[in-house]
Amino acid sequence: MRIAILSDVHSNIHALMAVWDDFEYIQPDEIYCLGYLVGHGAYPNETIDFVTKNNISRVMGNYDDAVGFDRESCGCARENPANVTLSNYSLYWTKQYTSGDNKTFLRGFPTSIRKKRCGHRLLFVNTGLVGNLKDGDSRAGYVLLTLKIGKANVYYSRADYNVSAAAQAVRMNGLPEQFASQLETGGGKALVPA
Repeated sequence: MRIAILSDVHSNIHALMAVWDDFEYIQPDEIYCLGYLVGHGAYPNETIDFVTKNNISRVMGNYDDAVGFDRESCGCARENPANVTLSNYSLYWTKQYTSGDNKTFLRGFPTSIRKKRCGHRLLFVNTGLVGNLKDGDSRAGYVLLTLKIGKANVYYSRADYNVSAAAQAVRMNGLPEQFASQLETGGGKALVPA
């Protein structure tokens, strides 16, 4: 059994579609999105619509919760005041541009998914990957989990996508330059250091 796991899409429809292209090639048995569909990127509605259309199982991340429930904070623990300001702006922007129907959809996400597959008990929690990486690699990332009775393997994969288009959409929609830079650098030095 092969299970594809993605998370941290952060409204980056370009990265999500690149990962989906990989999924169409590898044909996983199940696909799970472990939250953080929205925030930081320019396409919250398109990202939510894609996940809905493709019936992807999902878990709620802090941005999903904050946008869905119209919270004042996303709960992002940032010690640096400049990063807090960026996070708050991202949340404000995303709440403004996410449709009412999609906010309702976000509110319905579970906080965890428990499954049993091939004799393995699985608890899915957020791992952090697709559209907002912070490891210096700007490609979209995901995990492929292969399960056999008594054995589990985890493979970390990357998918090329049009980073320039995603960064340009961030800029054109008035989101902070740091968010565009983070996409282009893979998070190298996009946020202000603490």
